[in-house]
Amino acid sequence: MHLKLTSGLLIASFIIQITGCYSYSKITKDELINAKDYKDLQVTTKNEYIYEFDEGNYTVDKDSIYGSGRYFDSKVEKSKYKDFTGSIYYPEIEKLKFDEFDVTVTILSITVVAGLIVLMVANIKPSLDGFGGSGSGNAL
Repeated sequence: MHLKLTSGLLIASFIIQITGCYSYSKITKDELINAKDYKDLQVTTKNEYIYEFDEGNYTVDKDSIYGSGRYFDSKVEKSKYKDFTGSIYYPEIEKLKFDEFDVTVTILSITVVAGLIVLMVANIKPSLDGFGGSGSGNAL
């Protein structure tokens, strides 16, 4: 019984970890320039490099983004992240994305996990082997 429950909770935790509650949402250059909060940022350039900047590690100018983060070449299979400090000019940028809280994914994840736990608990039948019973049998 405990093994099934523990396994179920581990599987549920793994599902939440994979899906997460945050996801990147596409933004425009104007949205970035006018943003009040600079959240985690992902920049994809026309040469297919993907740069990631953590919140507070970049600044936005009218012609470029300057900061410290990491990048990798998405064209190269098994490319690894490398450290980056410098500027990326807007004409080089293909896509901009902010990392934001995703309510839909969060609600779906919690619902799936709760459903799995309910199914597991419903399938666990208490074992009465040698304990209690219907009262029939020989008393010593």
